[in-house]
Amino acid sequence: MNLPPFEYMTWAKTVPGRHSLNLAVSGVRPLASEEFPFDPAEVSLYGPDPYGLAGLVEAIARAYDVEPDWVLPVPGTSMANFVVAAASLSPGDEALVETPAYPILALLPGGFGANVRRFERGTRPPLGPRTRLVVVTHLHNPTGLPLPEAEYQALAAMDGPTVLVDEVYRDFLGPAAGPVAPRRALHLVSTGSLTKAYGLPGLRLGWILARPDRIARMRVVVDYLNVIDSFPAMSLGVVAFRRLDALWRRGHDLCEGGRRILRQWLSGQRGIEHVWPPAGTIVFLRFPFETDPLVERLRAEEDAVVVPGRFFGDPHGIRIGIATDPSIVERGLAALGRVLATQ
Repeated sequence: MNLPPFEYMTWAKTVPGRHSLNLAVSGVRPLASEEFPFDPAEVSLYGPDPYGLAGLVEAIARAYDVEPDWVLPVPGTSMANFVVAAASLSPGDEALVETPAYPILALLPGGFGANVRRFERGTRPPLGPRTRLVVVTHLHNPTGLPLPEAEYQALAAMDGPTVLVDEVYRDFLGPAAGPVAPRRALHLVSTGSLTKAYGLPGLRLGWILARPDRIARMRVVVDYLNVIDSFPAMSLGVVAFRRLDALWRRGHDLCEGGRRILRQWLSGQRGIEHVWPPAGTIVFLRFPFETDPLVERLRAEEDAVVVPGRFFGDPHGIRIGIATDPSIVERGLAALGRVLATQ
């Protein structure tokens, strides 16, 4: 393997937390301990389930209307995407990755010796003779837009490569989300977690959903990465799935509050391009100039931070997270407005 430095992740781990007005967070505000009470007797420190706690596997399967042998729990969606890429690619293969895209999705295939070709989101992936993996997101990161049904159907009709659909934001759509990727076609694979929509990033609890023959190949990769997943995290995951509706409503309410604040702020701005997503925590704004200087001024002058668009391949944009404390969203956007006024 020859993985390049993951610049965005280094930035995300070291920069936003320094600032009091953090609009770089991509999920809903994490739950505080008092918001997630549990009986210590519900938490296992160890157990007999080598590829995921049985109760957790069954809970994920019920939630996404798949069979338990279609489920592989892993520590987070990033790990899930890593496992899918590792199981799908060999040196000399080709991976097609949408653009703009969450950076790791474009970086991963090259680490396994594959050639990466980008295609514009909203266009048909240009399959070649060595294409083994196609990567898209639903909802899209960074814009928050859903994968249109016509494009989903085109991916399902595609012959040959594995199609990875990162669906970590999918659940924000609620009942309108439709079936998860692998229920649409044999070669579609879905990844997700309890982080973005449910406010439990600290559990590091994600999953891969795929047909059983693909899950078997991915288990081989998992065998190289760990012996077992965290039993305390998986036990708490079972608790979370019992409360999934309440956790979803909490996340939905945070998103709707932030979206109202952002809509009002945008109504007073000029020269900002955006396409309003139907749901979710993130909105991507585009400007007629490169935004790195804007982001740095915002940090230095206002103690506020947004994600620069260059990380997603669009240096004229910024990604804003709006599902945090409403006062942070209001003050962060006011800060952005002051910097823009003197840009």
